[in-house]
Amino acid sequence: MRRSHGDPFLTTGQVAEMCGTTEDTIRHFAERGDLIGHLVGKGWEFRLSDARRFCEDRQGVRAQRWTPG
Repeated sequence: MRRSHGDPFLTTGQVAEMCGTTEDTIRHFAERGDLIGHLVGKGWEFRLSDARRFCEDRQGVRAQRWTPG
């Protein structure tokens, strides 16, 4: 999805694929505030630039252990 004034928005699934992880992991980091996103209804959307930055920052970082709540 693209807004008329800027970056396209990505779904949780698209960001998970970009980062090479799961949708649960992306939702976890979004809920913690580590990944900037917007909750729209029951789903998240993320600006492409924010998702790219998050994925680049997480490259090479071992995944933190967490339990879905």
